[in-house]
Amino acid sequence: MKVSRQGYYKWRSLKANPRSLKADEMKNIISKIHINSRKSYGRRKIYKDCINQGIKCGKNKVGRIMKQMEIRGRGKKKFVKQQILTTIEGFFQI
Repeated sequence: MKVSRQGYYKWRSLKANPRSLKADEMKNIISKIHINSRKSYGRRKIYKDCINQGIKCGKNKVGRIMKQMEIRGRGKKKFVKQQILTTIEGFFQI
């Protein structure tokens, strides 16, 4: 790597970006909400929880951070209608 000495020391002395600090904070918050929901909340519910806690963020940002962290909400199980046997022949299978 050809990097000047001045460039290297300037890069090393840079302070953290406020936007990246907020993103790190959001990652912690999102993971806590996700774990507290027994890993069932998705982007929409986590976004609503963040707003209820007074944290300003966008729903797309929450979704982007969840994707980076590989977090997914659990979907609802499909409803399966149970078959009811109404005749005696069907019950005993004569």
